[in-house]
Amino acid sequence: MFEEDRKFNWNYETHKPKQDPYELILPKLNKYTSKQIREMPEQEVKAAIDEMIAEIRKINLFPIYYYSDAGIEKEIKEAAAQKVAFNPDDTISVYSARGLTLLDFLFPNLHQATSKVTRKSALDVFYDDKKLGDCLYYYLKERPITNLRAALIQKMRLFYTIPVNYSPMRAKAIFERFCPAGGIIYDYSAGYGARMLGALSSKRKYKYICTDPNRDTYYSLLNLGYWINRSLNRSNTFEIYNQCSENLKLVSHKEKIDFAFSCPPFFNIERYSDEPTQSIIKFPKYEDWLEGYVRETIKNCIYALKKDGIFGVDMIKTFDNLNLADNWIEIAEEEGLYLKGVFPIISKKTNSGENEALYIFTKNPNIELQNYTNKYAYEQFLKTKERNKLTGIRRKFVIAVYDIWGKLIETFPNCEKAGCKKEDLKSKKPINNKYFRIYRGNDKILEQIEVKKPALKVEDTYFLNMAEAAKFIGVTRQAVSFAKINKSDYIKTFRIKWFSNKK
Repeated sequence: MFEEDRKFNWNYETHKPKQDPYELILPKLNKYTSKQIREMPEQEVKAAIDEMIAEIRKINLFPIYYYSDAGIEKEIKEAAAQKVAFNPDDTISVYSARGLTLLDFLFPNLHQATSKVTRKSALDVFYDDKKLGDCLYYYLKERPITNLRAALIQKMRLFYTIPVNYSPMRAKAIFERFCPAGGIIYDYSAGYGARMLGALSSKRKYKYICTDPNRDTYYSLLNLGYWINRSLNRSNTFEIYNQCSENLKLVSHKEKIDFAFSCPPFFNIERYSDEPTQSIIKFPKYEDWLEGYVRETIKNCIYALKKDGIFGVDMIKTFDNLNLADNWIEIAEEEGLYLKGVFPIISKKTNSGENEALYIFTKNPNIELQNYTNKYAYEQFLKTKERNKLTGIRRKFVIAVYDIWGKLIETFPNCEKAGCKKEDLKSKKPINNKYFRIYRGNDKILEQIEVKKPALKVEDTYFLNMAEAAKFIGVTRQAVSFAKINKSDYIKTFRIKWFSNKK
């Protein structure tokens, strides 16, 4: 559907539901261990990487998962089955990747978008042997490749800051929190289908209206809508416009929208195409962009919102000395909206909600947000009451938090359950064979964690970074995850869920 209308398409078909075209050559890409790669002379490393690139070029397909029709339907049904929610403390950390690999496939032009920092797209990096080789080398130094897509995307983001898609399941959680069942959603910057998939995979039967000025994105959105309706046996669930949000006034939907929400462009941080309709091309100066794009978009959203409707924007606070969030808030309030809530979005990479948040406004100053509380979130909170200080750790006990001098800062109720007495925690010695301390080298605290046998007995140790700590403990860097200790203090820890310690 709509394939012929897009400028760029994948030149590959699979008969499997979901296929990685590089899965058969993974043994050749992992010919050398990470230790061997690290210890090789420079010339040998170059020869090994060139050998891997030669194998990749024999296939030469962009490394994503490719889907058959049956695979597309299966992925959409799985997205519909997944439950999502805000955290009990009203932060957002929905880390599920459900739907993202499907959108990689259905939105080819996602991989042509560039960032302000490097002006390189994912496609540029992949088809440049030097850049591809760098990504392979630095990944293989740390761990073997189990999936070429994951390996390259990780390093492309690190070295070339390539744009990445929004999380469909995060969008789903936001919609289910702020939009009533059967409500109408307006996405004023649709992008690469994440919010569309999030909205229409919800069991609350939303109608989704969106706009995007990019031609390829528009046809990909139509294609995604077709597959969602076909997979979930639905109809008349969406309207898609190929227009600029600052110009689009939804006359036929005046005061009918329940929730207007998007994650719009962050001024010039990313460039999605060279079409003249792109906001950064129309308004290259920041002040002009605020007035021409932001203000006019907000005006059009207010026009379409019901009297008790809600306006939301997912925005970073600052970038390049630009106060993006403050400027959005200022303009929204000048146009008559009322800021009712700021919900930090916890980054999986940094475990911090300091620079990105969901800002929620109402058209009616008397609307209270608790009227939209997600029942599933509250039920989950009750079920996990004893673990409500943790995020991202399963079946692990955070016992205590110390400062770098060994002074006990805080203990947790589950320390008794873990077989440790509070008195024992005051000692700087290892408590037993199962627990040890880890410290951040550049900050004040980390906590003791449970480690699978064979257990390690170690004294208090300082590390300059998490990779160094992971190497010392005997787990791969991929095992690093994050825990939230309280609303204001985020610290790093290790999750050993899928990994065994080395003897």
